[in-house]
Amino acid sequence: MPDQNTPQDPNTAPNPATPAPQPTPVPAAPASEAAHQTGAGHVDFDKLILPKKGAPSVDSAQRINAGALFEQEQKAALPQAPKEAPAPVPTQHKEDAPMVRPLQTYQGDIESLVDKKNVSVVTIAAAEADRRGMAKLGDSLAAEPSRPWLGKMLMITGGALFVLFAIGISYYLYIRLQPVPIAEQSPAPFIFVDSTLTVPVSAEDSRSATMQKLVAARDSINLSLGLIARLQVVAQSQDGSVQEFAAQDFLPLLARTIPPALLRTLEPQMLLGIHSYDENQAFMILKADSYETAYSGMLAWETSMRADLLPLFNRTPAVHARPSVPTGPLATTSASTTAQTASTTASTTPTQAAPQFFVGNFADKIVENRDTRVILNQDGDILLLWTFLDRSTIVITTNDATLREIISRLSQASILSLPQQ
Repeated sequence: MPDQNTPQDPNTAPNPATPAPQPTPVPAAPASEAAHQTGAGHVDFDKLILPKKGAPSVDSAQRINAGALFEQEQKAALPQAPKEAPAPVPTQHKEDAPMVRPLQTYQGDIESLVDKKNVSVVTIAAAEADRRGMAKLGDSLAAEPSRPWLGKMLMITGGALFVLFAIGISYYLYIRLQPVPIAEQSPAPFIFVDSTLTVPVSAEDSRSATMQKLVAARDSINLSLGLIARLQVVAQSQDGSVQEFAAQDFLPLLARTIPPALLRTLEPQMLLGIHSYDENQAFMILKADSYETAYSGMLAWETSMRADLLPLFNRTPAVHARPSVPTGPLATTSASTTAQTASTTASTTPTQAAPQFFVGNFADKIVENRDTRVILNQDGDILLLWTFLDRSTIVITTNDATLREIISRLSQASILSLPQQ
């Protein structure tokens, strides 16, 4: 610390920031001590005259204060706050949205669709093409002039079609819901028939006249395929009354050579019918009371049966395609070889039975699981057949299809409801 008595440089300005040193007060000596010090060698400090300090002028003091303040401001350090732990810097995740949203562009929309919805660029291009096509279509439709009458016409047409459709559905349901009529027993004997045609025959008519009436009635029947019509042969008397012929009275009009034993075993009830097949085919159903007598009578009738029933029981089968017979030297050689082979076989092989049938004669044949007697042509087609369906029912017809239909209708006749008595 500088001595207070040291003269201070007048050019040196005091530091206003540092407080001026205050003079340390000197304690007063006690009176005894003061009296003691008044002797020789004692210095009276109160009587000392110190040189006067030059007081600086106001201007110099201001200059000194400004310079000192400037220097102090440069050297002075700002007050520091107490050190604290640095705050943790928040970590910004990638998912955090930026403060400033980026501009929405077409490329950004495409990338977003590809990432989020797993859509390929090809699909986006196709959808864009469809959108443009629909936009063009909408523009073209908007450009077309409005046609209000077209909409009304379409509405009227649609309504009419809907009404017709509803009527058709109603009619179909009405028909389907109608109860199915149960087939009633036909007045024809043995089986039910689809139609009945009455043929009046006089007892005085000749065989040719009777056969002509029956053939005309057969040809006049027009039925769908598979249906059956009955030819009801009635005897017309002179007074105009009619009566149905019995089997014993009707067969002698057609078959002059029928065995009398067969006629005696037949029952009066009979059925003469027409089956619609490739052409109208005639058939006859008879009932016998003795199987042995009827069977032997049918065998005896075979010699003239076909001639007695023609032309009513006539059938013309379809023509069969025949293989062409080769001609020339090769055919001659083959024929000679075949003849030699046949003669050699005949000489070495025992004599075998001849075929059971020839053209024009009856032969045994299984038809519809029935033992039948048939007449075949050279192509193997049936021209006439007869068989027993049971031990009392005899059927005579011209083809196997008619026999099949008769067997089917005989099985259905048993389930038909009988008429009320």
